[in-house]
Amino acid sequence: MAIWRAILICHVPLNGFTIDIGAHGGQFTRLLSGLTPGGLVVAVEPSSYARSILRMALWLRGARNVIVVAAGLGDKAGTAMIRTPIKRRGDMGYGLATLFALTREAVADPVDGDIVWLSNQAANSA
Repeated sequence: MAIWRAILICHVPLNGFTIDIGAHGGQFTRLLSGLTPGGLVVAVEPSSYARSILRMALWLRGARNVIVVAAGLGDKAGTAMIRTPIKRRGDMGYGLATLFALTREAVADPVDGDIVWLSNQAANSA
């Protein structure tokens, strides 16, 4: 993450607004939060499993300038089912979630919110 920090620090103002699309467990969300202490980070994550890890990581790190959004972003509005595979040892395949059908056992999780068309969100907030 040190390399990413060195790259991003030149481009993200201290009071900047950033979006982490597909925030997963928050690796980049936490980095962006630290780079923008006077700003805001919006972490968008459709998987409830990944969001549970993301929220815990943010809480443990005291990241107070982050909003977690339970949605997916796509090229059109709609709804979707995200599938997280079950590994051989029985735990969830963190980081392997997909919108596509899987050939192995998976936990199907409806996206907690619509697939959001990003340009609609920008227009609505203007």
